[in-house]
Amino acid sequence: MLENSLPPSESERKEDKSRKIFLDFFELSKEQELLLQEGVEKNNGLIRVFIHPYYKAPEEELEEPLKIVLIDKAIKKILYLAPDKTPPVFIFEEERKINRLRDSFEFEAQFLQNRIYIVPTFMDSSWPKIGSLNGSRNEKQQEIFDREEEWDFLNRRLKELGVKKILMGGMNLYIETKPRSGKIDFCGCVGGAINHLGPEFKVDISNLTLPDGRKQFKQAIIKKNKNLKID
Repeated sequence: MLENSLPPSESERKEDKSRKIFLDFFELSKEQELLLQEGVEKNNGLIRVFIHPYYKAPEEELEEPLKIVLIDKAIKKILYLAPDKTPPVFIFEEERKINRLRDSFEFEAQFLQNRIYIVPTFMDSSWPKIGSLNGSRNEKQQEIFDREEEWDFLNRRLKELGVKKILMGGMNLYIETKPRSGKIDFCGCVGGAINHLGPEFKVDISNLTLPDGRKQFKQAIIKKNKNLKID
């Protein structure tokens, strides 16, 4: 050690551990990709995906709703398990909130055994926001031109890693039925992810999904006339 260098502080060690736990899915090293692929293979192609699990409505910003407390407790319980005891965990989070998400795990990061693969999204949307595809466009232009391309890119990457099944949770899922046609739509951020991942992978909804949950989802897909590979 150099004479004038100082050992890292406790907060610096926690931050370093947090950054090793939280990995940007679109910026993985080759070694990190191989570890993820190995985890996918060990779980027969299954991954867990949480869409904006810590979302608060504007009127909830000054409180900690029970739904967030319950989801947070469940996610951290999963992440405390050894990697070979649970499928790889993905969290879709708004790009602008990722640092806040890391900070919320600052204490637990030193104890967690699992990694969290972050998929950055646009604001108020589950649409992936991939840096290498963004170029110099502003966000409004990006929304018009590239969003379908980004979902296609995400789907290709997941398939390359051997993903076949997705257990999804988070907020928000709204299942709506059109009064005249009876058509069923999956809406909200979770609904949007179902609509884009469902045609490519077997998708199921966990009990950690709000406000509509697993029971409503199962009932809806029986009626829904769409090419989804949903279990």
